[in-house]
Amino acid sequence: MKPISTLAPMAAGLSLILGGAAMAQEPEAPSAQTAEEAEAAILAKPGVTLAEAAAWLTTAGATVGEPGEASGRMYLPVNDGVLTWTLWFYGCPEGFCDDLQFGAVFKGQGVTQEKINAWNRDNRFLKAFFVPGVEGEEPRAAVQYDVVLTAPGMLHLSEPAGLWIDMLKQFARAMGFAAPTPQDAADAPSEAPSEAPTQP
Repeated sequence: MKPISTLAPMAAGLSLILGGAAMAQEPEAPSAQTAEEAEAAILAKPGVTLAEAAAWLTTAGATVGEPGEASGRMYLPVNDGVLTWTLWFYGCPEGFCDDLQFGAVFKGQGVTQEKINAWNRDNRFLKAFFVPGVEGEEPRAAVQYDVVLTAPGMLHLSEPAGLWIDMLKQFARAMGFAAPTPQDAADAPSEAPSEAPTQP
């Protein structure tokens, strides 16, 4: 075996070669973005803003209440002409939210754990959970639909919104609400973020 001292020149030579290669591969400093490029980069982020969502829902014929906040999350109360529900906004860097949740709550003596279990067994997309009534309150059925957007703009939310509205009507019937009465969409949820304005 060669003594360590005889390997020193080789190590020095390697360090010079590797060092030179590293210097040669050093990336150039990025060029500064123009204001237009910076704005375009922001607009290209996946997701929607609360204002975009509210305007789109209104154009589609829904009644949208004032934005609210619960547990650090923003929401829009919505009435689609038949049912009242809430659109929750998560993951909103720079105001663009790419993680959204549709939610609604139905309450009444006809809501049971068995109905919730049957819905979750037989249906996809909308998932529900049972909230027992306490201290004289009626039991509730909370239903949710999570959506992750991978591109900017409301165009990518239109299909999930249509699915939500169609399946929410099915869920209402499954819970025994054959003809739910629309509520004032301005009624903001006052409980946990997973909840929405309740149905009568």
